[in-house]
Amino acid sequence: AIEEGVVHESDTFYCSGGLKFGSTTIKCWNTSGHGAQTLPQILQNSCNVGFMEVGARLGSAKLKEYIDKFGFGKLTKIDLPGESEGIIKSVSDMSEMDLATISFGQTNTVSSIQLMKAFNAIANGGKLIQPHIMKEITHYAENGTKVVDEQFKPTIEEGIVSEQT
Repeated sequence: AIEEGVVHESDTFYCSGGLKFGSTTIKCWNTSGHGAQTLPQILQNSCNVGFMEVGARLGSAKLKEYIDKFGFGKLTKIDLPGESEGIIKSVSDMSEMDLATISFGQTNTVSSIQLMKAFNAIANGGKLIQPHIMKEITHYAENGTKVVDEQFKPTIEEGIVSEQT
């Protein structure tokens, strides 16, 4: 949302404890509400209502674009068998309530490795890096010297957000 310019750190969001969607109210964990908050405070408070408002500003198509950019719903190609892609709602299947709940981390399912890869991109200036479990595969020769059979070097797949974001 910051990258798209629809949210700024100083913007104020109001949490009353929940948001209504038709006859359904999606509540914040703090049902009394957090009151007025900036974006950093929404993160600190883990405020569902604040994240729902950020998601609404971004919109379902842009949110899905970033879900894809961060690699959710795709295999990470980690060096382990049995990896799952997760389950990600398409834009055409995403209701207003889905947009709201996806914005604070529910509805879609992702693997631990996908989540780690996304956080790693944030920590590395917006660059998505191919994860590896191992640094290298080695063995020792008969004379006792270490022999490197295979090395796993980090490869940058793409820059998904700017370093400033």
